Amino acid sequence: MKKSSRPKTPSAGKAEPRRLILVRRERNLRLPVSVAAIRRAVRRTLEAEAFQGSGSISVVLAAEETVAALNAYFRGVPRATDVLSFSAKVTDPETQLLHLGDIIISLPRAARQAAARNAALEHEVVLLAVHGTLHLLGHDHANAAGKKRMWRAQKQILKELTQTA
Repeated sequence: MKKSSRPKTPSAGKAEPRRLILVRRERNLRLPVSVAAIRRAVRRTLEAEAFQGSGSISVVLAAEETVAALNAYFRGVPRATDVLSFSAKVTDPETQLLHLGDIIISLPRAARQAAARNAALEHEVVLLAVHGTLHLLGHDHANAAGKKRMWRAQKQILKELTQTA
């Protein structure tokens, strides 16, 4: 049998999954946070959790009042929190991508939490973006076993992000 002289490329014919991460900030917020760092955190979380397909996620850096209103309306909890995740898993008619969902981060709350831990605001927002993405991928911390799995995944992803930054 004669061998082919052409080298085989393992990735031939395989298209990279398309990942669209939309990041926006409410108009009244002026705290400096890198959009690139947020996108990198979401992408790394998708990779770490072996999400194979194409998809989109939106991240909103919001005022505390916005987060409190959403938390009250959707969860029945009448106060702000640091991050909310809303799973969607629907095809976006504009992009034709599976929209995994929305992550809403309270930027003022993130700033306070970062200050309390003597951490950079960007690090806190990246942590919350990872946390929110893990929720969109099915993680939950409602029970001890789920919390342990989620915290372990979150810790590993954050470690990888700081090593590559």
